[in-house]
Amino acid sequence: MIKLLLVTALIGAIYAEETAKAYKCMKSPDTDGDPLGEETCTAALPDAQICKFPKFVITTGDLVAAAQKYGCGACDTANTEPATQCATCKGDKCNVKVETVEFKCPTYAANTAGDKFEEGDERSCFKTKGTHGECNT
Repeated sequence: MIKLLLVTALIGAIYAEETAKAYKCMKSPDTDGDPLGEETCTAALPDAQICKFPKFVITTGDLVAAAQKYGCGACDTANTEPATQCATCKGDKCNVKVETVEFKCPTYAANTAGDKFEEGDERSCFKTKGTHGECNT
């Protein structure tokens, strides 16, 4: 019985050591214009390995808040990082830099008689790089 307990404790210790690991997140630079860096975050279980980054607004192509920083941990939604500007992800270096691409979408407006829609000028739309953009006309 004691041997079984010792083996169980040993397996538990090995498993805990394997799952609680340090991980990395992208980190905002200290000086504007510098590229994103990396920072090593406190060891955590895989489900608790959280990185934060600024949210992207698809209608404008802007980050919601340029002041929102990339880094380790969850957003401080109670104070300086509201959920409207801060997003999170789980995993090692999951908070890659948000890069946007501009593309054009047609606009439509009702004609003067109001019986049909006519195509107007194109407008700028935005998507995150590597994704398929959609026009909401």
